[in-house]
Amino acid sequence: REDGGYVIYLKPDVDEETLGRGLLEALDKSRFIRPRDEYSFFDWERSHRCFQNWEKDFMRRCGYKTKRDAYKNMNWCRAERSEGTISIQPRQRRAKAGEWLWLPPEQNVVIPATRDAATVGAALRLGFDRCEAYVDD
Repeated sequence: REDGGYVIYLKPDVDEETLGRGLLEALDKSRFIRPRDEYSFFDWERSHRCFQNWEKDFMRRCGYKTKRDAYKNMNWCRAERSEGTISIQPRQRRAKAGEWLWLPPEQNVVIPATRDAATVGAALRLGFDRCEAYVDD
């Protein structure tokens, strides 16, 4: 979460090549941050403020009136490129809006690092398909 960081919005029915191009652009802009070098980046209040600004922005852009509606059908994956692979880690959406849990590692989608946007987009779509909604027992 960064102040004024890179954000991309895609339509829900986006094709795999466009989806992959978006992820590759995001990965190209990501960086490794060392706490001792950029201590202020890890400030909880700054991070929380960035998240709230992002949340307000996407709710406005997508026309959501409540957080509950905004998160109801949302899927979220973390993606990283490292050591010659792209790893996509799907999450489980919890009952409370904005709460997520990691899924077991076998749910991750891992592909060789590539610049082929359609391949990356297909992997990301598979990751989204593996996301789960919380089921109250």
